[in-house]
Amino acid sequence: MSYAKSRLFLGMTTVGTIVLLSTGILSLGIHEQFNSYMLDNIAAQVGFLSLIFIIAFICLFPFDVLGGFVIPKRYSDLDGKFQQWLTPYIKGIAVQFMAYVMIGVVLINLVQYSALLATLGFVGLTAVILQIRNWVISKQLVTNMNQDARFKSAIENAKLWLQIPYEVHTVSRADKGFTGGIIGIGRSSKILIPEKWLSFDTDVLATIIARRAIAISSYSHTTSIVLAFICNATGFLLANLLTQSPIGSLGWLLEFLCWFNIWTFLSLLVLPTFSRMASASVDRDLVALNVPSATIVNSTEMMNALQDNERSRSTIIETIFHPIPSVNRRLARPPLFHIRAWQIARTSLFLSGAGLSLLTRAVHCNVGRPDLWLLLPSD
Repeated sequence: MSYAKSRLFLGMTTVGTIVLLSTGILSLGIHEQFNSYMLDNIAAQVGFLSLIFIIAFICLFPFDVLGGFVIPKRYSDLDGKFQQWLTPYIKGIAVQFMAYVMIGVVLINLVQYSALLATLGFVGLTAVILQIRNWVISKQLVTNMNQDARFKSAIENAKLWLQIPYEVHTVSRADKGFTGGIIGIGRSSKILIPEKWLSFDTDVLATIIARRAIAISSYSHTTSIVLAFICNATGFLLANLLTQSPIGSLGWLLEFLCWFNIWTFLSLLVLPTFSRMASASVDRDLVALNVPSATIVNSTEMMNALQDNERSRSTIIETIFHPIPSVNRRLARPPLFHIRAWQIARTSLFLSGAGLSLLTRAVHCNVGRPDLWLLLPSD
């Protein structure tokens, strides 16, 4: 089994475990056994939330070990020791644990009002989380003064194709699968490139920078953020409407978590198609700017080699599990629909953390890889 297939199988197993457990709790009515436990004070809320996520994170730990250490160790040139993976992993888990407990307290108190008002509050909470994520990443950027000559040349080459009024920075991460991405919105957006990619040819770097600049200038990136907000807010509202347990009880909390995780899973089946359409639209725009097709394909080859290294895959597998088109499908034929929502699948997945989704770090691209939890892989 190849590296890509191993990761895909692990992701399917991890996500499937969460969804099956959620479905089992709901169908067996296990949550109803906890309806008498009311979360009517902060101490109770923090206590039960901590217990829930300690159990959940312990259950996810074996999958994380496989995804973060065992599989990379077997298929790649990873030569580090287990402790070198474990230390940043524990730090990432600790941060997520504290964040989820705090978010959970906010959500529990939001639902004391009507479902609609709670949903509006959830949207505000999601915006705060996104802003905090962007602020944290901004503090880790390499300044322009420290950029090497090749990177500066790549930026200038990209500007020959289109205007780039956005800041372009490099970011250092140990995981070679880290792809950087875009943070911010509109003209305040920042394009992030991994330091490991500075070894790429200048024309490849220029194409990658231009691709992300197009995603911003065409409002594809902004659209994805807006739609991701709508998707998660819809899931939050439906999860609250579907719960039957007394609001504010431990039973309600468990039931809500199960419904929201199921919603996140369902969105993972639909949104990757829109992400691939957006990628295809950006590729067409690059061609329209007279960027050579060979350079476009070469840039995707270089990025793909540091991720799953899977040049082609079956239509069914790609449709369901991959929001980024395979190299062989790049420029092959235009999509049936032209929807610009760059990276919507993984943007929505990250933002589902505002609803305490466990799937945010359970998918095949980032399970066990804390470097990829804040910025999931993109094209």
